[in-house]
Amino acid sequence: MKIKYSIIAVLFFLTLVSVSQIFDIPPLNRDVYPLYKSDYFRELDNGFDIIIDSFVAVKSMSQPVYGWILLDDISRRRGIDIAVFDRQGYPVKAPGNTGPVYDPEVHKSLVALDPVPVYWIDGDRYRGIVPVKAEDRCRICHAKTNRNGTIGALAFSRAYDGRAYYSGERMIIFTAAAIILLLMLVFVARWDPEKNIKELFDKS
Repeated sequence: MKIKYSIIAVLFFLTLVSVSQIFDIPPLNRDVYPLYKSDYFRELDNGFDIIIDSFVAVKSMSQPVYGWILLDDISRRRGIDIAVFDRQGYPVKAPGNTGPVYDPEVHKSLVALDPVPVYWIDGDRYRGIVPVKAEDRCRICHAKTNRNGTIGALAFSRAYDGRAYYSGERMIIFTAAAIILLLMLVFVARWDPEKNIKELFDKS
């Protein structure tokens, strides 16, 4: 019977977790992000990519300082915190104005063998570090690059809409999971392992 009660406890816990992912019930509502990423967050990622493309284009076609002016304008209008880092992970507040302390998380992304964007949820903020690889137009100002081709990174932090986080696709997935777990819970609750053992001994 101990096995039965253990299985019931596990299924009951998983059912509660699935239900909590359907509704905004803290603290479990954000724990699933590493396992399942909603299209809502993918759209936020695309927005970050558009900002980077615009930043690089403005720097390349005009004076570099205009790139920072663009980021400052986006930050004020859209409520997005944006930081620029050089290839070693030091913050660049303006062309020629590099901060004295490097960011270890940014540095880690810049020196990785396969530099890819990193995104995560931090409380009520959605954050990201996006390494930037050198293009032909970038080499005019960036003569040196890291071994993996990166010349810097942009870090983003913005608030996200908790209601959009619970999108229809997500609710459907976890509703189906909750129903399956409930059926399994009913089946295990009706299961009598001792009865099966007794029947086995009676036959022998």
